[in-house]
Amino acid sequence: MNGAAPAGSGALHALEFRIEQADDGNRHTLVTELAESGAGDEAIMSIAGHVSRAILSRYSHVRVEGKRRAPDEIAARQNAADEKRRDEAAMN
Repeated sequence: MNGAAPAGSGALHALEFRIEQADDGNRHTLVTELAESGAGDEAIMSIAGHVSRAILSRYSHVRVEGKRRAPDEIAARQNAADEKRRDEAAMN
């Protein structure tokens, strides 16, 4: 294990490589950061190589701050989508 991502790989492959090479504590942190970034369960499971939600829940520990931000982030996405629909309706 040399800690370097394979040459020519994109960001996704580099992240997958980091997770694969991480010790257990860092693996938990990386998976938690993915969850807090808003990535869906299926995407996280695919990137981390998890085959079940039970394993995902073992590695993902959404922190208090992530829980506090979630409602605001959802509201912001909904507001942006509403604004986009209004703009599109105004153009038609």
